[in-house]
Amino acid sequence: MHQLTDILLGELEALEDLHMFRITKVNSNLFEYVYSSLFQVSIPCKNFMPIVTKVNITYHGKANSRYKDDFPRLSAFLLASANQYITEGDDLTVREVLFLPCLSSPFAEYHRQIVHRLSDYWSACAQLRMQLTLLSIKYPVDIIIPSMPKDSPPTFHARAMVMFPSVMGKAFISFVFPFDTFGQWPMSIDSLDCDVEVAYGPME
Repeated sequence: MHQLTDILLGELEALEDLHMFRITKVNSNLFEYVYSSLFQVSIPCKNFMPIVTKVNITYHGKANSRYKDDFPRLSAFLLASANQYITEGDDLTVREVLFLPCLSSPFAEYHRQIVHRLSDYWSACAQLRMQLTLLSIKYPVDIIIPSMPKDSPPTFHARAMVMFPSVMGKAFISFVFPFDTFGQWPMSIDSLDCDVEVAYGPME
């Protein structure tokens, strides 16, 4: 029995490393885990069934222990949008990717959908941040969070300042990332929109 427990624990640790998540608490009222050592996800439950509308996502650990953040405004925006991303989509109960051997069947069935969906979301955000970081190496990039009606999907703009020495011109190029675009990046790249504002110079 002890040997079997060790095997199951070993398999669980391997799954946690593979999916970059670590379970910290499991009971009939609460399921908590840490994703990629950065985010703590608390899922309140009623008899093991997740209450999606009460999911709480926060940063894990102290702020000064995390990596240097080149886009703190974007980080706060993406974290605030994560809860909304969970409740969007067609059906959270049909996608299965993760088997949690330490959990009861009903518990694993519903919670792995949240784990999977949030993993997809953070993977998309990580790839988008990496590309914005590469863009900022050559062009200064500002993150703009426009004011939106309360019930509107979240949207942000990434505005890059581009100089055109040949015509002594400068322009601001804004990439518009609505909810469905940044939450499914890079698969949603075809939906990316942009605006161009000429600051000065003979440019059209």
